[in-house]
Amino acid sequence: MTLSECDLIAFIPYQIQGYSVRQDFLYRNYFPLLAVFLLWSDFGSPYAVNIIKMMLEEHFRCDKSRLRITTHVLKAGNNYPEAMTPSFEWMKHFNYEGNLLIYVNTHSDTETGFLVITGNAENPQSAPINELLLNYIGDSNLRNVSHVNSAINKSSGAGPCYCGLVIC
Repeated sequence: MTLSECDLIAFIPYQIQGYSVRQDFLYRNYFPLLAVFLLWSDFGSPYAVNIIKMMLEEHFRCDKSRLRITTHVLKAGNNYPEAMTPSFEWMKHFNYEGNLLIYVNTHSDTETGFLVITGNAENPQSAPINELLLNYIGDSNLRNVSHVNSAINKSSGAGPCYCGLVIC
């Protein structure tokens, strides 16, 4: 059984917050963070990704063991969720009690509106976000994190844990 687009949206709630709220959250939130960067291989400049990675490294510099950053390239034949297993095993070490940031750096296909995975301007290969996440991160990895985060957020005195999705 795989996640539908509606299920995926229910599993991965997201919030858009300003700088000051984010600063306060990062310093008060004691949960570890797994940051997954999915990058389209044809982008020439990783400028935005590098800024976010540096910001995260700066915020977790006092306890680097609470941050794991992993990068995976979006391209034909590279959609193996097993490649993400070591990173989610790291989360398992914390009983999946942590925050998850998924940053997708690509653009949308003008004809379909889906996210471009590979190809060029004449022949782009694209997929909807739910397929992209299932094919590159995997159903079981997403389910493990989302179930634990949901349980933490329902209990009093703990959390909040967030799963975040940024598409750039």
